[in-house]
Amino acid sequence: MIQLKQREKIIAAVVIGVIALFLFQKFFLSRAIGRVKGMHNRIRLEEAALKTNLDLQKKKDMILSESETYKSYFQIDRTASDREAVGIFVKELERMAQESNLSVANLNPQIDPEEADGRKKYKADMRVEADFQQLCNFLYKVSTSKLPIKLSKLSLSPRDDAAIVLKVEMVVVMVMP
Repeated sequence: MIQLKQREKIIAAVVIGVIALFLFQKFFLSRAIGRVKGMHNRIRLEEAALKTNLDLQKKKDMILSESETYKSYFQIDRTASDREAVGIFVKELERMAQESNLSVANLNPQIDPEEADGRKKYKADMRVEADFQQLCNFLYKVSTSKLPIKLSKLSLSPRDDAAIVLKVEMVVVMVMP
């Protein structure tokens, strides 16, 4: 056997230790570090997916809360027949006219709606007599109606020379998806 001096023994031990450390790092430690990095990457991906899902859930909740506001607009669903939709439309017009104290001379709804861009337009020709205050009340009720109703045509003329009472002709439209 070879006799080594104390200094050579220390150098040999250090060299063997460095080689052992290198082999330990190469075969064991690098695999463990690779697994930890892989888990860390998967965790980051899952966190990003959860954040996206949380954002989507918040948007969904916001849409649902806003849809409650507009739920009355969908009082007439797509499965309702045109006659039923026209009936609801006319009832709403009559209710608004009655609450505004309008004298309805004529109310002629169109039974068949116009279809454009995937929407149905229900129209009604309306002739009423009212003073200016009553007409303003009716127009306000149209603008704040639970149904998507608007005026597409409005024509005013005095009933007599005093012009206190007005003859009003209008075309009222309800647009449904």
